[in-house]
Amino acid sequence: MAKKGFKLLAIYIAAVLVSRAGAALMTPVLPYYVVSLNIDMTTYGLVATIARILSILIRIPAAALIPVIGYFKSEGIAIALLGASRGLYAVSAALGGSLLIFTVGYAVSFLQFPFARITRASIVSKFTPSERRSTVLGLVSSLVTLAMTAGPLVGGYLYQEMGLSFVEIFSLSSILVLLSLPILFPLFAVNELGEDRKGEDSFSEQLRRLPQLIRTPGLGRALAILSVDAFIWGLTHDYVSIYLAKYIGAKPVELAYANTVLNVITLLGFTLTGYVSDKISRRIPFMMLSEAAGAAYFFLLASAEDMLLIYVAYAFMGLVICFWGPITTAYISEIGENMSPSIVPLTIGAWSFITSLARLPAGLLGGYIFDVLGPRALFRLVLAMVIGEIFLLATLSEPRKAKDKFQTF
Repeated sequence: MAKKGFKLLAIYIAAVLVSRAGAALMTPVLPYYVVSLNIDMTTYGLVATIARILSILIRIPAAALIPVIGYFKSEGIAIALLGASRGLYAVSAALGGSLLIFTVGYAVSFLQFPFARITRASIVSKFTPSERRSTVLGLVSSLVTLAMTAGPLVGGYLYQEMGLSFVEIFSLSSILVLLSLPILFPLFAVNELGEDRKGEDSFSEQLRRLPQLIRTPGLGRALAILSVDAFIWGLTHDYVSIYLAKYIGAKPVELAYANTVLNVITLLGFTLTGYVSDKISRRIPFMMLSEAAGAAYFFLLASAEDMLLIYVAYAFMGLVICFWGPITTAYISEIGENMSPSIVPLTIGAWSFITSLARLPAGLLGGYIFDVLGPRALFRLVLAMVIGEIFLLATLSEPRKAKDKFQTF
Protein backbone atom coordinates (compact mmCIF):
# COMPACT_ATOMS: atom_id res chain seq x y z
CA MET A 1 0.00 0.00 0.00
CA ALA A 2 1.34 3.44 -0.91
CA LYS A 3 2.23 5.94 1.80
CA LYS A 4 -0.78 8.19 1.20
CA GLY A 5 -3.19 5.27 1.29
CA PHE A 6 -1.68 4.05 4.55
CA LYS A 7 -2.06 7.51 6.10
CA LEU A 8 -5.72 7.77 5.14
CA LEU A 9 -6.42 4.29 6.43
CA ALA A 10 -4.67 5.14 9.72
CA ILE A 11 -6.86 8.24 10.20
CA TYR A 12 -9.99 6.19 9.47
CA ILE A 13 -8.96 3.52 12.00
CA ALA A 14 -8.18 6.16 14.66
CA ALA A 15 -11.69 7.62 14.33
CA VAL A 16 -13.24 4.17 14.53
CA LEU A 17 -11.23 3.27 17.63
CA VAL A 18 -12.25 6.40 19.54
CA SER A 19 -15.93 6.02 18.60
CA ARG A 20 -16.12 2.32 19.49
CA ALA A 21 -14.33 2.81 22.80
CA GLY A 22 -16.82 5.52 23.71
CA ALA A 23 -19.78 3.39 22.61
CA ALA A 24 -18.57 0.42 24.68
CA LEU A 25 -18.46 2.51 27.87
CA MET A 26 -22.14 1.72 28.53
CA THR A 27 -21.99 -1.99 27.63
CA PRO A 28 -21.96 -3.43 31.19
CA VAL A 29 -24.51 -0.86 32.38
CA LEU A 30 -27.22 -1.24 29.73
CA PRO A 31 -28.55 -4.63 31.00
CA TYR A 32 -29.21 -3.07 34.41
CA TYR A 33 -31.04 -0.18 32.81
CA VAL A 34 -33.22 -2.66 30.90
CA VAL A 35 -33.95 -4.50 34.16
CA SER A 36 -34.83 -1.15 35.79
CA LEU A 37 -37.48 -0.60 33.11
CA ASN A 38 -39.40 -3.59 34.58
CA ILE A 39 -40.23 -5.13 31.21
CA ASP A 40 -40.38 -8.82 30.35
CA MET A 41 -38.14 -10.33 27.69
CA THR A 42 -41.01 -10.60 25.20
CA THR A 43 -41.37 -6.82 25.35
CA TYR A 44 -37.62 -6.37 25.12
CA GLY A 45 -37.65 -8.69 22.11
CA LEU A 46 -40.31 -6.48 20.53
CA VAL A 47 -38.11 -3.40 21.07
CA ALA A 48 -35.19 -5.21 19.42
CA THR A 49 -37.44 -6.35 16.55
CA ILE A 50 -38.63 -2.81 15.86
CA ALA A 51 -34.99 -1.69 15.75
CA ARG A 52 -34.10 -4.49 13.35
CA ILE A 53 -37.04 -3.73 11.04
CA LEU A 54 -35.85 -0.14 10.64
CA SER A 55 -32.27 -1.31 10.15
CA ILE A 56 -33.37 -3.83 7.52
CA LEU A 57 -35.29 -1.20 5.60
CA ILE A 58 -32.12 0.85 5.05
CA ARG A 59 -29.66 -2.01 4.38
CA ILE A 60 -29.98 -2.09 0.60
CA PRO A 61 -30.41 1.70 0.14
CA ALA A 62 -27.33 2.23 2.35
CA ALA A 63 -25.32 -0.32 0.37
CA ALA A 64 -26.26 1.46 -2.87
CA LEU A 65 -25.55 4.92 -1.44
CA ILE A 66 -22.13 4.20 0.06
CA PRO A 67 -20.25 4.07 -3.28
CA VAL A 68 -22.03 7.30 -4.28
CA ILE A 69 -21.38 9.40 -1.15
CA GLY A 70 -18.01 7.80 -0.36
CA TYR A 71 -16.76 5.34 2.23
CA PHE A 72 -15.34 7.86 4.71
CA LYS A 73 -18.49 10.01 4.76
CA SER A 74 -20.48 6.83 5.33
CA GLU A 75 -18.41 6.08 8.43
CA GLY A 76 -19.19 9.62 9.59
CA ILE A 77 -22.90 8.82 9.33
CA ALA A 78 -22.35 5.65 11.37
CA ILE A 79 -20.54 7.56 14.13
CA ALA A 80 -23.22 10.27 14.27
CA LEU A 81 -25.96 7.66 14.65
CA LEU A 82 -23.99 5.79 17.30
CA GLY A 83 -23.53 8.96 19.35
CA ALA A 84 -27.18 9.92 18.94
CA SER A 85 -28.33 6.53 20.24
CA ARG A 86 -26.36 6.98 23.47
CA GLY A 87 -27.79 10.47 23.82
CA LEU A 88 -31.32 9.11 23.50
CA TYR A 89 -30.61 6.51 26.20
CA ALA A 90 -29.59 9.41 28.45
CA VAL A 91 -32.84 11.24 27.69
CA SER A 92 -34.83 8.08 28.43
CA ALA A 93 -33.12 7.73 31.82
CA ALA A 94 -33.54 11.45 32.58
CA LEU A 95 -37.28 11.10 32.00
CA GLY A 96 -37.47 8.38 34.64
CA GLY A 97 -37.21 5.39 32.34
CA SER A 98 -39.13 6.28 29.18
CA LEU A 99 -39.64 3.06 27.21
CA LEU A 100 -40.59 5.04 24.10
CA ILE A 101 -37.36 7.07 24.06
CA PHE A 102 -35.34 3.96 24.88
CA THR A 103 -36.93 2.17 21.92
CA VAL A 104 -36.05 5.10 19.62
CA GLY A 105 -32.46 5.06 20.91
CA TYR A 106 -32.23 1.32 20.43
CA ALA A 107 -33.49 1.70 16.86
CA VAL A 108 -30.97 4.47 16.11
CA SER A 109 -28.16 2.26 17.42
CA PHE A 110 -29.15 -0.35 14.85
CA LEU A 111 -29.34 2.17 12.01
CA GLN A 112 -25.57 2.71 12.18
CA PHE A 113 -24.77 -0.96 11.51
CA PRO A 114 -25.30 -0.94 7.71
CA PHE A 115 -22.99 2.05 7.25
CA ALA A 116 -20.27 0.86 9.64
CA ARG A 117 -20.24 -2.77 8.54
CA ILE A 118 -20.35 -2.15 4.80
CA THR A 119 -17.85 0.70 4.98
CA ARG A 120 -15.17 -1.30 6.78
CA ALA A 121 -15.41 -4.24 4.40
CA SER A 122 -15.43 -1.92 1.38
CA ILE A 123 -12.38 0.07 2.48
CA VAL A 124 -10.33 -3.03 3.19
CA SER A 125 -11.43 -4.63 -0.09
CA LYS A 126 -10.47 -1.46 -1.94
CA PHE A 127 -7.02 -1.15 -0.43
CA THR A 128 -5.89 -4.79 -0.12
CA PRO A 129 -5.61 -7.80 -2.46
CA SER A 130 -7.64 -10.91 -1.68
CA GLU A 131 -4.63 -12.91 -0.50
CA ARG A 132 -4.20 -10.45 2.40
CA ARG A 133 -7.81 -9.48 2.97
CA SER A 134 -8.65 -11.64 5.99
CA THR A 135 -5.37 -10.61 7.60
CA VAL A 136 -6.10 -6.89 7.25
CA LEU A 137 -9.74 -7.30 8.30
CA GLY A 138 -8.51 -9.25 11.30
CA LEU A 139 -5.94 -6.60 12.17
CA VAL A 140 -8.53 -3.81 12.04
CA SER A 141 -10.92 -5.91 14.13
CA SER A 142 -8.15 -6.56 16.67
CA LEU A 143 -7.48 -2.86 17.02
CA VAL A 144 -11.19 -2.14 17.47
CA THR A 145 -11.37 -4.91 20.08
CA LEU A 146 -8.47 -3.34 21.95
CA ALA A 147 -10.30 -0.03 22.07
CA MET A 148 -13.54 -1.67 23.17
CA THR A 149 -11.86 -3.58 26.00
CA ALA A 150 -11.22 -0.48 28.09
CA GLY A 151 -14.69 1.01 27.61
CA PRO A 152 -16.73 -1.57 29.58
CA LEU A 153 -14.14 -1.70 32.37
CA VAL A 154 -14.27 2.08 32.79
CA GLY A 155 -18.05 2.15 32.47
CA GLY A 156 -18.56 -0.63 35.00
CA TYR A 157 -16.19 1.07 37.46
CA LEU A 158 -17.86 4.48 37.06
CA TYR A 159 -21.30 2.98 37.62
CA GLN A 160 -20.59 0.48 40.40
CA GLU A 161 -17.71 2.09 42.30
CA MET A 162 -18.09 5.80 41.59
CA GLY A 163 -21.88 5.79 41.68
CA LEU A 164 -22.50 7.55 38.37
CA SER A 165 -26.13 7.39 37.27
CA PHE A 166 -27.54 5.94 34.07
CA VAL A 167 -27.93 9.47 32.70
CA GLU A 168 -24.28 10.29 33.37
CA ILE A 169 -22.94 7.03 31.91
CA PHE A 170 -25.04 7.30 28.74
CA SER A 171 -24.19 11.00 28.30
CA LEU A 172 -20.46 10.37 28.70
CA SER A 173 -20.65 7.54 26.17
CA SER A 174 -22.40 9.81 23.66
CA ILE A 175 -19.84 12.62 24.10
CA LEU A 176 -16.88 10.28 23.61
CA VAL A 177 -18.40 8.80 20.44
CA LEU A 178 -19.07 12.20 18.89
CA LEU A 179 -15.54 13.39 19.72
CA SER A 180 -14.28 10.96 17.08
CA LEU A 181 -15.98 12.88 14.26
CA PRO A 182 -13.36 15.70 14.09
CA ILE A 183 -10.69 13.02 13.55
CA LEU A 184 -12.58 11.82 10.48
CA PHE A 185 -13.36 15.26 9.02
CA PRO A 186 -10.14 15.53 6.91
CA LEU A 187 -11.13 12.39 5.00
CA PHE A 188 -14.50 13.75 3.85
CA ALA A 189 -12.83 15.66 1.00
CA VAL A 190 -10.97 12.56 -0.23
CA ASN A 191 -12.14 10.82 -3.40
CA GLU A 192 -11.24 7.34 -2.15
CA LEU A 193 -12.95 5.70 -5.11
CA GLY A 194 -10.53 7.43 -7.49
CA GLU A 195 -11.07 6.63 -11.15
CA ASP A 196 -13.44 3.79 -10.25
CA ARG A 197 -16.23 6.30 -9.66
CA LYS A 198 -18.20 5.68 -12.86
CA GLY A 199 -21.81 5.50 -13.97
CA GLU A 200 -22.06 1.99 -12.59
CA ASP A 201 -21.65 3.45 -9.11
CA SER A 202 -24.82 5.56 -9.29
CA PHE A 203 -27.58 4.81 -6.80
CA SER A 204 -30.06 3.61 -9.42
CA GLU A 205 -27.48 1.47 -11.20
CA GLN A 206 -26.45 -0.19 -7.95
CA LEU A 207 -30.06 -1.14 -7.23
CA ARG A 208 -30.57 -2.36 -10.81
CA ARG A 209 -27.67 -4.78 -10.44
CA LEU A 210 -29.03 -6.37 -7.28
CA PRO A 211 -31.02 -9.22 -8.96
CA GLN A 212 -27.99 -10.10 -11.07
CA LEU A 213 -25.84 -10.05 -7.96
CA ILE A 214 -28.06 -12.52 -6.12
CA ARG A 215 -27.71 -14.92 -9.07
CA THR A 216 -23.91 -14.83 -8.85
CA PRO A 217 -22.63 -18.45 -8.68
CA GLY A 218 -22.36 -19.57 -5.08
CA LEU A 219 -23.78 -16.40 -3.53
CA GLY A 220 -27.44 -17.48 -3.36
CA ARG A 221 -26.64 -20.73 -1.56
CA ALA A 222 -24.20 -18.99 0.77
CA LEU A 223 -26.75 -16.33 1.68
CA ALA A 224 -29.38 -18.99 2.40
CA ILE A 225 -27.10 -20.88 4.78
CA LEU A 226 -25.79 -17.72 6.44
CA SER A 227 -29.41 -16.64 6.95
CA VAL A 228 -30.11 -19.87 8.82
CA ASP A 229 -27.07 -19.14 10.94
CA ALA A 230 -28.29 -15.58 11.61
CA PHE A 231 -31.68 -16.90 12.74
CA ILE A 232 -30.07 -19.36 15.15
CA TRP A 233 -27.81 -16.78 16.80
CA GLY A 234 -30.59 -14.19 16.77
CA LEU A 235 -32.60 -16.32 19.19
CA THR A 236 -30.28 -15.41 22.07
CA HIS A 237 -28.47 -12.25 20.95
CA ASP A 238 -30.52 -9.80 23.03
CA TYR A 239 -30.87 -11.90 26.16
CA VAL A 240 -27.51 -13.27 27.32
CA SER A 241 -26.51 -10.15 29.27
CA ILE A 242 -30.01 -9.96 30.79
CA TYR A 243 -29.69 -13.62 31.83
CA LEU A 244 -26.35 -12.92 33.51
CA ALA A 245 -27.64 -9.87 35.36
CA LYS A 246 -30.98 -11.34 36.44
CA TYR A 247 -30.36 -15.08 36.89
CA ILE A 248 -26.62 -15.46 37.56
CA GLY A 249 -26.48 -12.27 39.62
CA ALA A 250 -23.51 -10.80 37.78
CA LYS A 251 -22.40 -7.34 38.82
CA PRO A 252 -21.58 -4.64 36.25
CA VAL A 253 -17.84 -5.04 36.84
CA GLU A 254 -18.18 -8.82 36.40
CA LEU A 255 -19.93 -8.27 33.09
CA ALA A 256 -17.03 -6.00 32.15
CA TYR A 257 -14.57 -8.75 33.14
CA ALA A 258 -16.45 -11.26 30.97
CA ASN A 259 -16.36 -8.78 28.11
CA THR A 260 -12.61 -8.37 28.68
CA VAL A 261 -12.07 -12.13 28.44
CA LEU A 262 -13.92 -12.14 25.13
CA ASN A 263 -11.97 -9.13 23.86
CA VAL A 264 -8.59 -10.57 24.80
CA ILE A 265 -9.34 -13.74 22.85
CA THR A 266 -10.51 -11.79 19.81
CA LEU A 267 -7.60 -9.36 20.09
CA LEU A 268 -5.13 -12.22 19.90
CA GLY A 269 -7.12 -14.29 17.42
CA PHE A 270 -8.47 -11.94 14.74
CA THR A 271 -5.22 -11.29 12.92
CA LEU A 272 -3.88 -14.81 13.44
CA THR A 273 -6.95 -16.58 12.07
CA GLY A 274 -7.15 -14.09 9.21
CA TYR A 275 -3.51 -14.69 8.34
CA VAL A 276 -3.87 -18.48 8.41
CA SER A 277 -7.04 -18.27 6.32
CA ASP A 278 -5.23 -16.16 3.72
CA LYS A 279 -2.19 -18.42 3.81
CA ILE A 280 -4.13 -21.60 3.04
CA SER A 281 -6.73 -19.78 0.89
CA ARG A 282 -9.62 -21.35 2.77
CA ARG A 283 -12.57 -19.68 4.48
CA ILE A 284 -15.18 -22.38 5.12
CA PRO A 285 -13.24 -24.53 7.65
CA PHE A 286 -12.88 -21.47 9.90
CA MET A 287 -16.60 -20.77 9.67
CA MET A 288 -17.25 -24.37 10.78
CA LEU A 289 -14.83 -23.96 13.67
CA SER A 290 -16.76 -20.87 14.69
CA GLU A 291 -19.94 -22.92 15.07
CA ALA A 292 -18.09 -25.61 17.04
CA ALA A 293 -16.89 -22.94 19.48
CA GLY A 294 -20.47 -21.66 19.59
CA ALA A 295 -21.70 -25.09 20.68
CA ALA A 296 -19.26 -25.00 23.61
CA TYR A 297 -20.40 -21.45 24.45
CA PHE A 298 -24.08 -22.37 24.71
CA PHE A 299 -23.34 -25.57 26.63
CA LEU A 300 -21.45 -23.56 29.25
CA LEU A 301 -24.14 -20.87 29.44
CA ALA A 302 -26.78 -23.53 30.09
CA SER A 303 -24.59 -25.22 32.74
CA ALA A 304 -23.31 -22.21 34.67
CA GLU A 305 -24.30 -21.52 38.26
CA ASP A 306 -21.86 -18.67 38.83
CA MET A 307 -19.52 -16.44 36.84
CA LEU A 308 -16.62 -18.92 36.65
CA LEU A 309 -18.13 -20.94 33.80
CA ILE A 310 -19.41 -17.73 32.24
CA TYR A 311 -15.84 -16.47 31.86
CA VAL A 312 -14.94 -19.74 30.11
CA ALA A 313 -18.05 -19.41 27.93
CA TYR A 314 -17.01 -15.90 26.91
CA ALA A 315 -13.58 -17.23 25.95
CA PHE A 316 -15.30 -19.61 23.53
CA MET A 317 -17.46 -16.74 22.29
CA GLY A 318 -14.22 -14.93 21.50
CA LEU A 319 -13.25 -17.89 19.32
CA VAL A 320 -16.66 -17.75 17.63
CA ILE A 321 -16.01 -14.15 16.63
CA CYS A 322 -12.38 -14.77 15.60
CA PHE A 323 -13.26 -17.62 13.28
CA TRP A 324 -16.32 -15.88 11.84
CA GLY A 325 -16.08 -12.09 11.55
CA PRO A 326 -13.23 -11.12 9.21
CA ILE A 327 -13.19 -14.47 7.41
CA THR A 328 -16.89 -14.55 6.51
CA THR A 329 -16.67 -10.93 5.39
CA ALA A 330 -13.72 -11.82 3.14
CA TYR A 331 -15.65 -14.85 1.82
CA ILE A 332 -18.68 -12.77 0.81
CA SER A 333 -16.60 -9.90 -0.62
CA GLU A 334 -14.62 -12.31 -2.80
CA ILE A 335 -17.81 -13.72 -4.29
CA GLY A 336 -18.98 -10.20 -5.17
CA GLU A 337 -15.57 -9.21 -6.45
CA ASN A 338 -15.82 -11.93 -9.10
CA MET A 339 -18.49 -9.76 -10.70
CA SER A 340 -16.85 -6.36 -10.17
CA PRO A 341 -14.79 -4.62 -7.44
CA SER A 342 -17.36 -1.80 -7.38
CA ILE A 343 -20.12 -4.24 -6.46
CA VAL A 344 -18.51 -5.26 -3.14
CA PRO A 345 -20.51 -2.74 -1.02
CA LEU A 346 -23.77 -3.97 -2.56
CA THR A 347 -22.72 -7.59 -1.96
CA ILE A 348 -22.03 -6.89 1.71
CA GLY A 349 -25.30 -4.96 1.88
CA ALA A 350 -27.29 -7.84 0.38
CA TRP A 351 -25.71 -10.23 2.88
CA SER A 352 -26.46 -7.83 5.73
CA PHE A 353 -30.06 -7.33 4.54
CA ILE A 354 -30.92 -11.00 4.13
CA THR A 355 -29.31 -12.14 7.37
CA SER A 356 -30.95 -9.27 9.28
CA LEU A 357 -34.29 -10.32 7.85
CA ALA A 358 -33.64 -13.81 9.22
CA ARG A 359 -32.90 -12.41 12.68
CA LEU A 360 -36.18 -10.50 12.76
CA PRO A 361 -38.50 -13.32 13.92
CA ALA A 362 -35.67 -14.85 15.96
CA GLY A 363 -35.60 -11.93 18.41
CA LEU A 364 -39.31 -12.24 19.21
CA LEU A 365 -39.24 -16.04 19.34
CA GLY A 366 -36.16 -16.05 21.57
CA GLY A 367 -37.79 -13.63 24.03
CA TYR A 368 -40.93 -15.77 24.16
CA ILE A 369 -38.95 -18.97 24.81
CA PHE A 370 -36.91 -17.12 27.46
CA ASP A 371 -40.09 -16.11 29.31
CA VAL A 372 -42.03 -19.39 28.92
CA LEU A 373 -39.37 -22.14 29.08
CA GLY A 374 -36.54 -20.24 30.73
CA PRO A 375 -33.11 -19.15 29.49
CA ARG A 376 -31.39 -22.52 29.97
CA ALA A 377 -33.93 -24.26 27.74
CA LEU A 378 -33.34 -21.57 25.12
CA PHE A 379 -29.57 -22.08 25.26
CA ARG A 380 -29.90 -25.88 24.93
CA LEU A 381 -32.19 -25.50 21.92
CA VAL A 382 -29.73 -23.16 20.20
CA LEU A 383 -26.86 -25.52 21.07
CA ALA A 384 -28.53 -28.30 19.04
CA MET A 385 -29.21 -25.93 16.14
CA VAL A 386 -25.60 -24.67 16.06
CA ILE A 387 -24.34 -28.25 15.74
CA GLY A 388 -26.63 -28.73 12.75
CA GLU A 389 -25.30 -25.52 11.19
CA ILE A 390 -21.81 -27.03 11.02
CA PHE A 391 -23.04 -29.61 8.51
CA LEU A 392 -24.78 -26.95 6.41
CA LEU A 393 -21.58 -24.91 6.16
CA ALA A 394 -19.72 -28.01 4.95
CA THR A 395 -21.84 -27.93 1.77
CA LEU A 396 -20.47 -24.52 0.68
CA SER A 397 -17.67 -24.07 -1.86
CA GLU A 398 -14.70 -21.74 -1.66
CA PRO A 399 -15.03 -18.71 -4.01
CA ARG A 400 -12.73 -18.68 -7.00
CA LYS A 401 -10.07 -16.00 -6.90
CA ALA A 402 -10.85 -12.88 -8.86
CA LYS A 403 -8.15 -10.75 -10.42
CA ASP A 404 -7.22 -8.17 -7.81
CA LYS A 405 -8.26 -4.62 -8.56
CA PHE A 406 -7.50 -2.61 -5.47
CA GLN A 407 -6.58 1.04 -5.01
CA THR A 408 -3.33 2.03 -3.33
CA PHE A 409 -3.12 5.76 -4.09
